[in-house]
Amino acid sequence: MTDNTSILFTSLLVASLATAVSMTNVSAEPAPPSIQSNPATLPASPPQESATSPQQRGISPDQPLKSKIRYECKNDNQKLSTVAHTERGTIELIVWESTYFGANWSPAKRCATVTERLQAFSNQRLLRFVSTGSLNNYNVICIAEKTGDCIDQGLLITLEPQDQPSQVLRQLFNYRSSIRRGPQTKEVIDFQRLLNERTPLAVPERAIGGTTDTPTGSPSTPTP
Repeated sequence: MTDNTSILFTSLLVASLATAVSMTNVSAEPAPPSIQSNPATLPASPPQESATSPQQRGISPDQPLKSKIRYECKNDNQKLSTVAHTERGTIELIVWESTYFGANWSPAKRCATVTERLQAFSNQRLLRFVSTGSLNNYNVICIAEKTGDCIDQGLLITLEPQDQPSQVLRQLFNYRSSIRRGPQTKEVIDFQRLLNERTPLAVPERAIGGTTDTPTGSPSTPTP
């Protein structure tokens, strides 16, 4: 074998060994770890808002408000009256013996309807002031703002065209402590003041060893 042939053979042998070593190193390298999500470290999805989430803090539309005062249309020896059962006792608000409101409204019907509306407004925490106003070209007695303006859907009683609203308001509640407010000097009754100033017909039962009445059921929503 000539010297040139030996040199060529040696070069090829070295190159083959180098290639083999390189391939061995590549195959020996560990494969990169696969990326796997860890459920324990993933951020939680934001909670879905319930369809019945309250619009006001602490008040759910699925849980109607209940008033501490219970209103009742009471028939005592043919005397129809709207009374309020309060912590102080039973307060007489209206005696239904007038000829107001027209022939289509008997005292019994008006007593039941107005009492129902008072309870509904009380449950909604709207029964603060009572005044007069106009609705569909009729004079009305309504649940009002402090200024005497009727609130939306605040109808309490529709009057006849010949009725004098302020006079009916005072006579209906048998109350002389109304306040004149607003640009038209309207008569406004502070309802809480009325309840506080009126002498109870009877003391609560708990004061004599019993328990007071509690509201039962929700009254109908006021309707014109």
